[in-house]
Amino acid sequence: MNHLAKVHMYEAMGCRDVTVHLTRCVSKGDPDCRSVVRWR
Repeated sequence: MNHLAKVHMYEAMGCRDVTVHLTRCVSKGDPDCRSVVRWR
């Protein structure tokens, strides 16, 4: 899932101040993509 889509998904659930930090990605040579999502 696109990391920007995660922001909209969490905001739709009522979360505020959503940030997504991409920690791993296949485009950077990693075996998979992972991210950390934080909100208030």
